[in-house]
Amino acid sequence: MIIPVKKENLNEWAALCEALWPEDIPGEAAADFIEEWENGELPNEFIYYADGQAVGFISLALRHDYVEGTETSPVGYLEGIYVAPGFRKRGIARQLVEFAKEWTLRQGCTELASDVELPNEASILFHGQMGFEEVNRVVCFAMRVGQAGDIWKNQEEYKYDKFSLHDCRVTSIVENDGNIELHFSDGFYICESHPENPYSRAHRTNAACVTLLNATCESIFHAGKKFSWNDFCSNINAGKWRFECLTECYADNRLVYEGLLHDKHGELNPDAGCNIWLTFQKIVCKWNIVCEQKAW
Repeated sequence: MIIPVKKENLNEWAALCEALWPEDIPGEAAADFIEEWENGELPNEFIYYADGQAVGFISLALRHDYVEGTETSPVGYLEGIYVAPGFRKRGIARQLVEFAKEWTLRQGCTELASDVELPNEASILFHGQMGFEEVNRVVCFAMRVGQAGDIWKNQEEYKYDKFSLHDCRVTSIVENDGNIELHFSDGFYICESHPENPYSRAHRTNAACVTLLNATCESIFHAGKKFSWNDFCSNINAGKWRFECLTECYADNRLVYEGLLHDKHGELNPDAGCNIWLTFQKIVCKWNIVCEQKAW
């Protein structure tokens, strides 16, 4: 019996995923798969049950980008398939592939594709037995063109009244030796008295970083409730919360970020304002990819 993954069988499916794609720390991969499923990133997961047990699964997707060897778009894609060792040689994998073919047709597609790493001879043999045809072999290359810090187009120290960010999202928060480093994405910055910005216009940036030296968090308020700094940072860094920074202001070495706080479970009120009060001794700003001006 093949059924979709639901909350009721989520842990069984995650355990099978971890058996196929293990991590160094037991349970870590399963937790990651559960989080991705809850975020809607893995919508086409199916479990095979035999003798009342979850003994296999198949992961499917629609790919709209070009897939090697195909002639149409989109195509069905077999992202992963697994059968527990004690239940192999019973035709379960073949049933899962037949299910994938039927699923692909139901999506309005006429081609099903997959991929295998070159050293995995067993999987290559399996795909051939299931009716797949090998269409290409690819060797991938990569080259380092700079260090991590080299991505920043500009890095300068500014007084707190010379730089500000607007309409951006906090992606991570790092604390080190009393300093607080806030990473932002997709917003606008205003940088006064800078050669690139003589008229104090806002410029679009796809990444920015603000480092507050000798900094502490005074308070965080959302919908009339006070949050701890540690809880705020851990939830942001884990991807459970999302802070949309609408604007910021400074006064006497105090920085206030004003914006909206969201969470993926809907427990927070996304329409209620969130204010973050920070104190610091000095501020260093970095930003990247100036590609658009916006009158402010």
